[in-house]
Amino acid sequence: MTSVQSHLKPYVEEIRGDIEEQVEQLKKDVALYTETLNSEVLRSTLVQEAEELKAKLERSLVEMGPQTEELKQKPDQHFLEFQMSMSPLAQSFQSQLAQRSQELQKNLPPYSEELSKLDPYAQDLKVL
Repeated sequence: MTSVQSHLKPYVEEIRGDIEEQVEQLKKDVALYTETLNSEVLRSTLVQEAEELKAKLERSLVEMGPQTEELKQKPDQHFLEFQMSMSPLAQSFQSQLAQRSQELQKNLPPYSEELSKLDPYAQDLKVL
């Protein structure tokens, strides 16, 4: 038995080496197909999910359309209401300001005459 084993050992080693080489080559060949398959599956999955997201976004935009339009109109409406409510107040303020200004102009001349009379006294105080 030992002689048969020693006779067959070189053949067994050669066959084992050939099988190992073929297994390595098969691993390389399969790896290429696996990578290609995985990247294509990955790509198709990504494309499909991107399309689903796009569709959801478009649906959301369609649903939000009337609401966004309403939101755009509300500030304009509130501004107009504010402007309308403030307009009478602004006019009242302007008229009161003009009236008080006229009253001041009418009432100041007597005091300005008295101030001019007090001017020599003010000059005396500056000298001291």
